[in-house]
Amino acid sequence: GNVVFGDRSLSPALEQRSKDDLRELQMIYQMADVAMNPRQTIRTIVGRPLEFYFGLRGEAKTKRVQELLDEIELGDGFIDRYPAELSGGQKQMLAVARAMAEDRQLYLIDEPSKGLAPAIVSTLVWAMKSLKEAGASILMVEQNFAMARALGDFAAVMDDGRIVWTGTMDELATDTALQENLMGLSMEVT
Repeated sequence: GNVVFGDRSLSPALEQRSKDDLRELQMIYQMADVAMNPRQTIRTIVGRPLEFYFGLRGEAKTKRVQELLDEIELGDGFIDRYPAELSGGQKQMLAVARAMAEDRQLYLIDEPSKGLAPAIVSTLVWAMKSLKEAGASILMVEQNFAMARALGDFAAVMDDGRIVWTGTMDELATDTALQENLMGLSMEVT
C-alpha cells in the first residue's frame, strides 16, 4: 500500500524519510519501555529530539526538558532519573512529553490508558487534549470507552481486522443499542 500524509507520499523505509516526515509523525506505544533506552536519563531521552530537530543544547535544552516534564506533572526531581525508577504511568507520561518535544502534526497512539491508574489516565487525557488544542491530530487505538470519548471526535469500530462501524463519538455515546452490539470489539479513534 501507500501512506499519504498531507500532500506527500511517505516512504515505507524510515531511513528514506525526510527529517520533517520524522518530526511530524510520532508513535506513542502501549508499553512506553519500548521507546526508552534504560541506560539513559530522562534528561537525555526527552532532550535528544530537542537537539536533533531544533538544535537545542546546554541550558536551553535542559530548560525545555524541564518545561515538558512540568507540563505532564513530572516536575522536580525527575530529570536525572532513569526509566527503571519510574512507574508504568510515569513512563507513559514521559513518552507523551517526549512526543510533545518534537512539534508533531500526527500522533499514533496504541492503547495509552492500558494498565494505568485512573489519576494517571486523567493526566494523560489532559496532556493529549493539549496536543489537540495545539493543532495536532491523534489516531488512537483504545478499548477504554471513557478515554476514547474524552479524546475522540470520530470512531471506527473493528471486528477481526475489519471496520464494522464508523461515525462520530457523539453517535456512539448516545446510541445504547449500538453500544450493546459493538461491545467487546476494538475501537480506533481519531
